[in-house]
Amino acid sequence: MNKSLILLICLSLMMLVACGNKEQVNTNENNLINNTGMMYLYGEIHGKEIIHKKEIELWKQYYNEDGMRHLFIEASYPKAQLLNIWMSEDNDDILNEVITTDFNPEAIKNFYRIIKKECPETIFHGTDIGKGYTSHGVTYRNYLEDNDLVDTEMYQLNEEAIKQEKHFIATRDDSYREKMLVENFIREFNKLKDENIMGIYGAAHISMEEITMESHTFDSMGKQLRELYGGRITLVDLPSELLNALLDEPIKVEQMEVAGKEYKAECFGKDEYTNSNVITAYEFWRLEDAYEDFKNSKLTGKEVHAYSYPMEIEENQVYVIVLLLKDNTTMKMYTRSDGDIEDGLFITKEFLIND
Repeated sequence: MNKSLILLICLSLMMLVACGNKEQVNTNENNLINNTGMMYLYGEIHGKEIIHKKEIELWKQYYNEDGMRHLFIEASYPKAQLLNIWMSEDNDDILNEVITTDFNPEAIKNFYRIIKKECPETIFHGTDIGKGYTSHGVTYRNYLEDNDLVDTEMYQLNEEAIKQEKHFIATRDDSYREKMLVENFIREFNKLKDENIMGIYGAAHISMEEITMESHTFDSMGKQLRELYGGRITLVDLPSELLNALLDEPIKVEQMEVAGKEYKAECFGKDEYTNSNVITAYEFWRLEDAYEDFKNSKLTGKEVHAYSYPMEIEENQVYVIVLLLKDNTTMKMYTRSDGDIEDGLFITKEFLIND
């Protein structure tokens, strides 16, 4: 078995990317205006199963207890419309076509499958723009044309979505994307008159901080919407919230030999969601009093973000990620926290062990 390949698979699964124009709420008398509806927006790390579980829990609560039916998502208008069609289909053909992301697609598909099964009246609203990686706009246009729906608002909105996507492909202007996120959100929200909604977006989009991309800075969607709607909008960063629930105490303590020396090792849990053909689970250990021994060990260049661990990451600590393989063997990945911070949290770096 190629162990280097397995490590690459592991790292690709565990690395996390978290993946100021102000608009006025449209008050055109010809539009439905949502004057009293509340908005509950949650920031996520795309494809992280523990966060998707929390989102499903929240949506089921809003759906069953508050009667909500409208779920806003970080997707283009045509992608959300295709998902709405899929909700009434008896197969996953459309789901497999529209979920093509690099952010753990199976976890995202399972997220939608659970919603379809347990909250079948959910209506998705896509307020993002397409990125040019897929042809959702063309697919949905073909659907509308095949069903004689050309002279409809759906067709007009799809053409507008295609136009927005083409502009973004040509410019790669992230401030334009954020502006469209706001405009499209307002448009979809206004359609619902006075209904409440829940929304799921990348954490950066619901932050109250400014976003800096390619040397220019602009307000996030969340910040712009908060200025428009004030206290009617709630913004929750789920990754930060979930970090508060991390394990404080190990679930078991053992001795572990590393490079010929025995260390006290504390295990904080196991993650069985690997999306891998060769890895069944990861175990997460902290190696006590080991940092001085390995602080100068050669780094591989690979990093593991704090969100991947079930416990809080501390500075000047050594961690061991044990890969449990399907052939009943194990491999170990050694990381250390040197004090480097990303998104306000420590990151760990893989290093080599010289046996």
